[in-house]
Amino acid sequence: MQQISVVLKQKSCLKFAVYGTKRTFYFMAKMRNIPIYQVQDFESRQQSFYANKLSSHIVHHGFVNRPHKHDFYLSIYFTKGTGTHTIDFTKYKVSPGCLFFMSPGQVHHWKLSADVEGFIFFHSAQFYDSVFASHKISDYPFFNTFSGHRMLKCNSDLCEGILPRMAAVWNEFSSSRNERKLLALADLLYLEAEPHFDRQGSEQYQVLGNYLEKLQAFKRLIEEHYPKHLKVSKYAQMLNITPKHLNRICNDTLNKTTTAILAERVILEAMRLLSHTQFSVKEVAEKLGFKDASYFVRLFRKINNTTPMAFQKKLHG
Repeated sequence: MQQISVVLKQKSCLKFAVYGTKRTFYFMAKMRNIPIYQVQDFESRQQSFYANKLSSHIVHHGFVNRPHKHDFYLSIYFTKGTGTHTIDFTKYKVSPGCLFFMSPGQVHHWKLSADVEGFIFFHSAQFYDSVFASHKISDYPFFNTFSGHRMLKCNSDLCEGILPRMAAVWNEFSSSRNERKLLALADLLYLEAEPHFDRQGSEQYQVLGNYLEKLQAFKRLIEEHYPKHLKVSKYAQMLNITPKHLNRICNDTLNKTTTAILAERVILEAMRLLSHTQFSVKEVAEKLGFKDASYFVRLFRKINNTTPMAFQKKLHG
């Protein structure tokens, strides 16, 4: 234990320079959990909103190059450079004109060229939702967790609309930091992107219709309770609907049963842990509330057509 302490002390300056805050260093030194970053981890005085030029953001927060999660809603726009941006298990090619949106809880990292430029901003759910009575940030299709589509490739006409809006957010944040103005500027960007995003492949969102509110509420409950393995009837009860109605909502909008959606969510988290931590298969099963590791293996195989061990071995060699 003393030797480990000495090593950490010797390397502390380097580690803090690369990974940022003490809280961040703890996560990365442990290498046993996927780091979850908050807005305040990025030197933001406002605690609920952050914006920067992308090149400066990467230089000053090198820890974002490694797989991590965050608890906020994020928007990134690339104006220069190339590379890849991996969100959960989808790898996107980066080029000028790429606009990304991410929701809390998603795991992402990137490999970018040294000449990359652009803009980035993010904010908490409360920063947005506390202002709008009838609209939540998660109502936007690109922030809808049930839609896997996270990138919009802007054509020249759309770039002319997106670029000045991203720049306006950065200019306001770097000067007066008026929260009302920052919220308005961010929402203008979302409104600009929304119709184009729908046309570019978010077909599921198009058919949500009147079910959207219940589906989003179901999603929030899943995020809160999925490790507890609650029954479908319990989720229906919390939503004040019958299990049959909840299953109809899931089938009509996502073409999946309620049980399948719950299983996919917990297995997605298992995939994240197997990919980005040192947990064994048994430890992942325990962490996610499986009392029977063999059942976890069967469920994982049913969804992914491979075992957790084979999945982990393929990733890590």
